[in-house]
Formats: sequence, C-alpha cells, structure tokens
Amino acid sequence: MISFISSSAVMLLMSLTNAEQLHGIIFWTMGSLNET
Repeated sequence: MISFISSSAVMLLMSLTNAEQLHGIIFWTMGSLNET
C-alpha cells in the first residue's frame, strides 16, 4: 500500500514538472544526486 502511494506521488510530481526538472528527477530516482 505504501509503495503504491509513493509511486503515485512520484508519477504526479513527474507529470507536473518541465523537461529540465524531469531530467533531474530521473537521475534522483536512480540514486544519483550529481546531475540535479
């Protein structure tokens, strides 16, 4: 249940951001903070 809620929150965040921010979010979700 918690996994579903957090996945939904991340997908909502990704849908509300622009392309440049989305690039940073993708690297952040893969575990890299260097590209943010």
